[in-house]
Amino acid sequence: MAGILTGPGEVTTIRSPQFDRAGDSARETQRRTCSRHLKQHFKAGRFKMKKYLIIVEQTSTGYSAYSPDIPGCAAVGDSKEDVENNIQEAIEFHLEGLSQKGLEIPRPNSYSGYVNISE
Repeated sequence: MAGILTGPGEVTTIRSPQFDRAGDSARETQRRTCSRHLKQHFKAGRFKMKKYLIIVEQTSTGYSAYSPDIPGCAAVGDSKEDVENNIQEAIEFHLEGLSQKGLEIPRPNSYSGYVNISE
């Protein structure tokens, strides 16, 4: 399972087709396990769905993404879709690790905006 950020404070959980392939690597299996455990925690009411701002930047080799609300959590990908899926999984994995260690889950507080500049 993976999630899609849909609106302020909302995440929709979906099944990722990339995990249905035969021969998944150990890393993909770990990601799948992490997402499954998070879903169980959400169902049990241990977590509330939160929406985190992500910043996606184009690089010379693809894309990178991070969330300003979750220090140290970042991801890369060859395409926008890849990096968005990867950062979703990275955030889920990161938050699960914090929870397992008994640490506080960061609250989302960043937002995005644009300013107009005259030329």
